Amino acid sequence: MTTPPENNDSLLQEGIRMLKSGIDLENIRENLLSKSKSESEIDAIMKSIRELKFAQRRSRGVILCIIGAVLLVFGFVLVIALQDSANASRMAIYIPSVLGSGMVLWGFVDLLGW
Repeated sequence: MTTPPENNDSLLQEGIRMLKSGIDLENIRENLLSKSKSESEIDAIMKSIRELKFAQRRSRGVILCIIGAVLLVFGFVLVIALQDSANASRMAIYIPSVLGSGMVLWGFVDLLGW
């Protein structure tokens, strides 16, 4: 006997709510298993929740890469513009480049799902 579709939708919504509150995937699975009799339904719901989680990470990765690239370009322009200036602090020149490359790498990690 299968569960009505509205029960699956309510389980999916509850799983998404738990994911947004910071509960890890294994605890979400255990909680949903306690509320449903069919493990195949829970597997389908968990697949949807994982896809949602990784889609959110990929979108965050794209944003981080864009911000990092802008910082890298700004840092490059700053280095070129101030390289002969005696008043320019070396830290002020290189900080945008270092932050930009770090954000690009962080974005790649999120994009690749490591």
